[in-house]
Amino acid sequence: INGNATLYKEMPGASFEWELSKFMHVVFNQNSQLSTFTLSYDYTGGAHGMESHTYAVFDTRTGKRIELSGLFKSGYKGELTTLLTRKLKQDRKIHSTVKLSDSGFFVDEIEPTNNVYITSTGIGFYYNPYEIAPYSFGGTEIFLPYSELRNLLKKP
Repeated sequence: INGNATLYKEMPGASFEWELSKFMHVVFNQNSQLSTFTLSYDYTGGAHGMESHTYAVFDTRTGKRIELSGLFKSGYKGELTTLLTRKLKQDRKIHSTVKLSDSGFFVDEIEPTNNVYITSTGIGFYYNPYEIAPYSFGGTEIFLPYSELRNLLKKP
């Protein structure tokens, strides 16, 4: 409060009950691949705080981040979009002929995001609130097993 005395005078009655929390976890660490997860929560006033999940995959030999182009063969985007869209509809029990936008999403197709994690069984794609759906939906996670991605993945 003492450090913000000037601000208090300029904005009497303002609430300075702000919050920021960050937590980091290792999701996967095998075969020279490290997948991390960072949970961030912040509140600076308003109707609600904001939680976001950030995933990253690294090559432990080089220390460099592995992007989608490092995981998937050239030209992967169209087929991966189809797989992600189909899987989301299955997970949310949305009939295959129903448009996602008719079910509350902002988009009709789920394009790949760089916000991904890997495990020993597949690759997860995470979309934070407001990226493809309203806040009330929460984050959207789509997990695809390697068996469904076999034709798209680069060989190790």
